[in-house]
Amino acid sequence: MRVRKTIAVMLLLPLPAMAQSAAPAWIIDPSSGCRVANPNPQANESVTWSGECQYGYAEGRGVLQWFENGQPADRYDGEMHNGNMDGHGIFSTAEGGRYEGAFHAGQANGYGRWTGPGSSFHGIWTNGCFKDGNQRAYVGANPESCR
Repeated sequence: MRVRKTIAVMLLLPLPAMAQSAAPAWIIDPSSGCRVANPNPQANESVTWSGECQYGYAEGRGVLQWFENGQPADRYDGEMHNGNMDGHGIFSTAEGGRYEGAFHAGQANGYGRWTGPGSSFHGIWTNGCFKDGNQRAYVGANPESCR
């Protein structure tokens, strides 16, 4: 399972994931010049951002589309602030996972719903972490911080 930038799910056993670093790198949409947070830079990746650009950073409502080797990968449709997912949004993974809910500073924070292959749950997320019984998930957080 390839998990792009911010979403991964653990149900009893952890699934492979990419953790967000403390200080994200930036990736630039070549058309708009807007920067967006890139917590896990990969070779041959690029982005497009359809919203506004303020002081060089993605801002407001729009669609952030990730590409790997020129092919569409993960997608975020929602609000951005200073280049980070911030506000209400929908993050869809290339593998069929989907998180819809509140974001703050690139992490799930507040009410959100995850649906994915073999899993579905909703509730309150804190600092990118969801915990309910044996269900664990992280969106924009390091998986170790969500145990």
